[in-house]
Amino acid sequence: MKTLRLWLFGFCLSVGGLAMAAETAPLKLGLLPTLSPRTLLANYQPLRLYLERELKRPVELATAVDFKAFHQATMAGDYDLVLTAPHLARLAQIEGKFKPVATYAATNRAVLIMAKDRPLRAASDVRGKCVAVFDEHALVVMQGLRWLAQRGVKPNLDFRMLETRSHNSVAHSVQSGECVLGITAPGGVKQWSDESREKLAVFTELEEQQAVTWIAHPRLGNKSIERLRGVLLAFGESPEGGPFFANTGYQGMRAVSERDMRKMDVYAKEVGALLRGTP
Repeated sequence: MKTLRLWLFGFCLSVGGLAMAAETAPLKLGLLPTLSPRTLLANYQPLRLYLERELKRPVELATAVDFKAFHQATMAGDYDLVLTAPHLARLAQIEGKFKPVATYAATNRAVLIMAKDRPLRAASDVRGKCVAVFDEHALVVMQGLRWLAQRGVKPNLDFRMLETRSHNSVAHSVQSGECVLGITAPGGVKQWSDESREKLAVFTELEEQQAVTWIAHPRLGNKSIERLRGVLLAFGESPEGGPFFANTGYQGMRAVSERDMRKMDVYAKEVGALLRGTP
């Protein structure tokens, strides 16, 4: 009996030690590569510092080379808390049981851009030419390509698609004349240089979509995820929150509902097939 009590005591110490280790281990944040790694990591330093203070544990930031590699890392469990595109968030929720946490108040949308000295009159004007995008897995890119297809012009059939490294590269491709149309986002337009603003124009803007979304790996457990949700939603009231939202244009944080997530079902199915390489 004494041996059993000692074993149980040792087991409880072990479990307690594991729980303490989990609470003090670095929280790994995965950031969708919408900008260059240098810019992205610099933008999120205020949030990292805030989370470290509120959670009283180290916080590490990470990203990936592109959307596909990032989603693969997400599903492999490389990150604890993930900031990803809403359709990829929904896919991770369906296939990996990830938990929705929060999203930004600002919305997102596809913005189709053209050169002022080579204006387009209709979607059909891209036929036989080039359209620049920054990542075929991005929601705004899929939204823009769907809009073009609905008007009778499809990628790799009616026009050539040029996949570039960033929103800025999309703008440069259109500005230089390499492509007649570019698919970007409001955040991409915000980054335009003065020269780009003089030479580029918006061809059309599509309907608003949910912004990038925070999801949590299920291994964190419901209690920790609820704690993270509360801390994220309070970020705007912190000393770091104001400068962060002024710099990024995200306008604050809000809770994300199951209805929000389900709105992404069509795009989640489409991007899942694209990631698998199936038609």
